[in-house]
Amino acid sequence: MPTPTGPRKASTRSSVPVSPNGRTGHDPSLLESLLDVMEYSTCVVNGDGDIVATNRAWRQAASGAGGSGLLPVEGPYVDVWAPATGDNRVVAEKISVGLELVLSGKSDTFSIDYAFASGDKERWISLRITPLHEISGAVLSHVDISAATRSARAMSYQSLHDPLTQLPNQDLLRDRLRQALAWAERTGRPVVVAFLSLDGFNRVNERLGHIAGDELLQAVSGRWLALMRSGDTLARFAGDEFVAVWPGVESIDEGEAFVHGLFEALARPFALTGSSMAVSASIGVAVSVPSQSPDDLLQAADAAMAEAKSRGPGHITLHSDALREGIHLRLRTEVELREALKHDELVLHYQPVVDLTRGVTTGVEALVRWQRADGLRMPDTFIPAAEASGLIVPMGVWVLQEACRQGALWRRQGLDLDVAVNLSARQVTDPDVVSIIQDALRRSGLPPQRLMVEVTESTVMEDADAAEVALRAIAALGVTVAIDDFGTGYSSLVYLKRYDLHALKVDRSFVAGMGINAEDDAIVASIINLAGAVGAVCIAEGVETREQHAALVGLGCDYAQGFLFGRPVPAEGLGQALADCARVLAAQPLARTDVPGP
Repeated sequence: MPTPTGPRKASTRSSVPVSPNGRTGHDPSLLESLLDVMEYSTCVVNGDGDIVATNRAWRQAASGAGGSGLLPVEGPYVDVWAPATGDNRVVAEKISVGLELVLSGKSDTFSIDYAFASGDKERWISLRITPLHEISGAVLSHVDISAATRSARAMSYQSLHDPLTQLPNQDLLRDRLRQALAWAERTGRPVVVAFLSLDGFNRVNERLGHIAGDELLQAVSGRWLALMRSGDTLARFAGDEFVAVWPGVESIDEGEAFVHGLFEALARPFALTGSSMAVSASIGVAVSVPSQSPDDLLQAADAAMAEAKSRGPGHITLHSDALREGIHLRLRTEVELREALKHDELVLHYQPVVDLTRGVTTGVEALVRWQRADGLRMPDTFIPAAEASGLIVPMGVWVLQEACRQGALWRRQGLDLDVAVNLSARQVTDPDVVSIIQDALRRSGLPPQRLMVEVTESTVMEDADAAEVALRAIAALGVTVAIDDFGTGYSSLVYLKRYDLHALKVDRSFVAGMGINAEDDAIVASIINLAGAVGAVCIAEGVETREQHAALVGLGCDYAQGFLFGRPVPAEGLGQALADCARVLAAQPLARTDVPGP
């Protein structure tokens, strides 16, 4: 019951007749004795709503002994609620109506649960009114349900919040999103949803342990939560994935500011247990449209996040019709690609790699193709889908095994060629990558020194520590390690010193500009010199003209590949390709021998 603030009668027992309407009633003292067996505060009112009997718990509360203090023991029951204000005033009105319904016989019972302040704590009471026909009155029982309510609220909170970050979970997120979308329908102001995924979070757990991983999740959520306005929601969706909801956005600029605020909140490194960690996030953004369901909006933001992640760490992607069509195409490609793996529709083509110093072909690069009924599909049409779906891992295993098998077969046929194979970012960070390479070499019989694995510069820089461990272990097998597309990513001399590298491959975009753009000439020359400085050879990609070939020879480049020397061909066509390449090389000058080498 609410703690009254107005004056109260001081008597401890009712003197009001039990049956004021003349009916034969019960002795008040006998009635109170019967009520005393009840542990909770209980009173009896007559047909006029006046208190005619109370139990011991009520009287203790009335005198302040062990109770809330100063409850009336006579007079109208509704006086209990005289001081009520605010929400309690509404409760008082409901109780008054309920009591009248029971006393008039229009209702068999009435009950209500309500909260009120008791000192510095909030208490909850369950009031039940039942008729007492003998006196045309009613019994009012007030049960303190505070403990049960707190327990229920705690259980409800736990069921709707993430235990680690204390952020709303998926269930509460969807409820908040439903409310936000309903508000958007009334106001015409859309809801912006950002789906956020930390980049490389699994490697944090692997390298620093789960305690550090939990610390990072808490620290990240703390920074993002500080950016939320009243009415916004930040939820932990799963693992390292979060969702931010901004209802009532008035402009695109406002929505962009929110998203970039989340992105910039990760700019400062996080201090974790014993180390400092720089973190980025891939963010997908979706803006609500009329009649959209919470799940549809979440799926749109999730799809945008997946697209952002496929572009590399630290990207933001806005969901759009074009993106939706692209996602549908990628999903369809993924389904077809799974079937292609089952039915051996993938094939390898091989492009010659030439030694510019000796003027001979020394190796080939294995390039995957998809042989479909409607023609040959190039990698750019299916590799993104393979990366996004994880199919790149089994596909990479097949490429390794097939390239090694073919290289060993050529050796038995008298062709002593190195074979280069590309590794994706997922393969480099796969804990089984070394054993997968070992197995491919063992099965085929290809000497490790005849295998080169190529990884892109951006792949290496995505997680420098993990890449260092993997590449050093691969090099320890005797396998050659090359950095592909060098100069297009996040090159760092500090990182290059850490790796056991054997080759740097100059990206074709720089080779294409040679003789046309002085900057490209300078970049190629710098990469050739850098390769020598770190003890590696340099391989130029995309050589298509005699002028490019001559320029590379003049700079002292070690190796090259490109259409000038031969296009990628199936294994059965390599003999003719090597013959054609030999004729081209015979007509070209050899690289300078006075250029310092590794």
